[in-house]
Amino acid sequence: MIGLKTESQFKDILFIIISLIYFPGLILAQTQLSGTDNLAMKFDGKYGQVEVGGNYVGAEFHHSLPLPSRISFYYPVANSIDLSTDYWKRGESHPFSIVVNVDKRTDTVGVEPCVYSWTPYQAIFFEDKETYTVNYSYQFCDDLPLMVVRVKFTNRSTEKKKFNVNVKLSTVVRTCQTYAFKDTAEFRYADAGKMYVADFKYRDTDSTSVFVVNAGDVPTKVKGNDDLKIMANPRASFSYSKLLIPSGKLEIVLLVGSCKTDEERRMRAKASDYWYKSVAKNEDRIQRYVYHDTRISMPDKNLEQTAYWSKATLATDRHYINGSIVPMPCPAEYNFFFTHDVLLTDLGAVFYDVRRVKHDLLYIKSLTRVDSVLPHAYYWRDDGFKTEFASADNWNHLWFMILCGTYLKHSGDNRTLAEIYPVLRKSVDMTLSNIGPNNLVYSTRPDWWDIGDNYGARSYLTALMVRALREYSFVAESLHKDAAFALHCLNISDSLKVDLVDRLWDNRTGYLLDTYDTNSVDMHYYAGPLVAVDYDLLDEKKAETLMQTARRELVDPNLGVRTAMPPDFDKLTSLYKFKEGEVGAPFVYINGAVWPQTTAWYILGLIELGHADSALESLLKYFTLSGIEHSPHGQPSFYEYRFSDPNSPDYGKIDKPNFLWAGGWYLNCLYHLMGIHENEWNISFSPSVPVKFTGVQYDLAYKGQLAGITLSGSGKFFKQIIVDGKSCQSAILTGDIRKVNLELGVPSAPYVAGASCIVNQVRAAGHSKILNILVEGVVGQKSKIIVVSPTPIRKVMLGGTDRGTQVISESLDSAYQVTLPFTFDKQVESAYFEF
Repeated sequence: MIGLKTESQFKDILFIIISLIYFPGLILAQTQLSGTDNLAMKFDGKYGQVEVGGNYVGAEFHHSLPLPSRISFYYPVANSIDLSTDYWKRGESHPFSIVVNVDKRTDTVGVEPCVYSWTPYQAIFFEDKETYTVNYSYQFCDDLPLMVVRVKFTNRSTEKKKFNVNVKLSTVVRTCQTYAFKDTAEFRYADAGKMYVADFKYRDTDSTSVFVVNAGDVPTKVKGNDDLKIMANPRASFSYSKLLIPSGKLEIVLLVGSCKTDEERRMRAKASDYWYKSVAKNEDRIQRYVYHDTRISMPDKNLEQTAYWSKATLATDRHYINGSIVPMPCPAEYNFFFTHDVLLTDLGAVFYDVRRVKHDLLYIKSLTRVDSVLPHAYYWRDDGFKTEFASADNWNHLWFMILCGTYLKHSGDNRTLAEIYPVLRKSVDMTLSNIGPNNLVYSTRPDWWDIGDNYGARSYLTALMVRALREYSFVAESLHKDAAFALHCLNISDSLKVDLVDRLWDNRTGYLLDTYDTNSVDMHYYAGPLVAVDYDLLDEKKAETLMQTARRELVDPNLGVRTAMPPDFDKLTSLYKFKEGEVGAPFVYINGAVWPQTTAWYILGLIELGHADSALESLLKYFTLSGIEHSPHGQPSFYEYRFSDPNSPDYGKIDKPNFLWAGGWYLNCLYHLMGIHENEWNISFSPSVPVKFTGVQYDLAYKGQLAGITLSGSGKFFKQIIVDGKSCQSAILTGDIRKVNLELGVPSAPYVAGASCIVNQVRAAGHSKILNILVEGVVGQKSKIIVVSPTPIRKVMLGGTDRGTQVISESLDSAYQVTLPFTFDKQVESAYFEF
């Protein structure tokens, strides 16, 4: 047989041939994990935390150990295998054990840190022993509720060796939400000992079976095969014995899954016949999403690789729940749907994937009741699926309002927004009730946190409310709904913007400071006020000052932006009424640790202020996989938060790797850095991009279609904008677009650079010296139009009336900037600029 000396070698070659013919995605995935693909990351620090998963199962690893500390099932409900008794020490859970005997020497493998290579949806660990090697790999199925565990032993000696291996897996499960241990089950072995099943016939597990099927080398037979037994602390146990020639292999393949007890036999049979195809299907789906559906091409490959990783994270961090597959925060650790995580993530996904955002918005609506109150969370608990709804002071309402407006600008999908409008309007009504004394937004929780109970004014929520009310008004105007109420919201937004500064700006610190107990000044520096810079709510001097203060007080020069300083909240439990232990020790979790969104807000603030090169430096250092890996205690991974005590040996330690919204925030920052600018009314192109970004190419979603964008040239303005082969004199997107070439430099003709109202149309005339601009807004809305031109303004009209005396004209370097402020007297206005 063409030189094949062992059955194992023949099986390996046969599997590759069959897979190449029928399931090429599976081989492609293995190639990626080998490190030849630019998505897979290798880490040899031997202290890493890893999470990988799929639609139905996820696995969590700690300390670079190759055996998981937790296996999360999402079907039929979110039970898990997790032996930990302390959340902060969950790496001490060890449900798997593997014992190997070779030459009368017994080793327990999988208990030492290993080198590993991984993507968000698969992982391989590498362990070297004196006479053999062990490879551990984990893959996940697209449409089967199981994880594929491969453990391959290779004889590295020059002699034949007899390998005896015993594998045990605890199948004690914990229930969703309450995490109650279920340590007694009915279990049995089947199919001559190749299969193990444990039935947990409890109401709060939803009568779940955990099964383990051998799909690789065959284990030795088990006595009592097919006999049903009741067992405390049930565990699957398989033994294998094989004589290996030099370089010979013993490969254990375990299909670990969960299903309803009444479908267990059918599911086990389907798993045996179909698992490899389902793995290939899952990985092909993710790879298509990452590489083929949309394009991002960067001159800096660290940025590009992290963009791919972000998309893979968004494609992976989704799980089954009650008949749907929806985004969830982690591959393995969380087992509930959170509206907040979806909203923040989709603010990055909306730039290129409006179908995803539409699906998520409609799913959120599907969880509402007749009162249209926004859901906060959805999960299984005890005897059914439960929905928690957002209270009036929940920041989910504000992010929901912002995402709705952003989605509509990128999709043009009025129909979906009309469908969810009752939920949107309800969120607006509820959040308006939080406006308290001094015309500020109040909450019981500090900053953006979801813990604490001390009523005070919040700069973060006030700034967020300003933007949220404007986004709502954009949606209402686009849908031609509630015009009077939309204007009311715009007026409130304007007032909040003024009082945010008048009431909360502190000249001594150069920062926006909150209050507690209604009016006592809270001297903590929170990260939340950074959104005020991103949303352009401060004058330039105050915005620059706030960023300088944040750089001094919040930015850890090695890790990113801390949540708050000083980190003394563990000593303020009674003041803020935290529950015992929930705030974290100093520099842990909320109490001064580094989170991805805090760093993102800082980067977005730099971009808004025109500091593109500084923003790029921060993005590379704090947010790319390479930057994170080369930081203290770093590993190539996203995270929920990082431990930020510089005096600790754990400085920089990552928790909850591959966190969903980290990928969303990275893409959000990257798209803005590539020149996309959004306000409440329009999507536009900004010439403020890093010097190194010439040659950048990417796809952008606009009006439900993808447009290819290319950047070239250098300078502070656009020399020319070519849309679908024709010159365009608007940096604001209007009409249908498929291809845009943006060339930076000295302007060759006037172009519309910005507007605080909807721009529907821009037409040039008079050899490109005249711009006719059609705009839309709420009657009574205060607005402005900004035009950049190589020559001075000659004439400006609005609705046929000369407005030359109201124009503000500034002479800039090599160009003029002309601003026309006005108030809408009617819904649609026509502006005329002549140069």
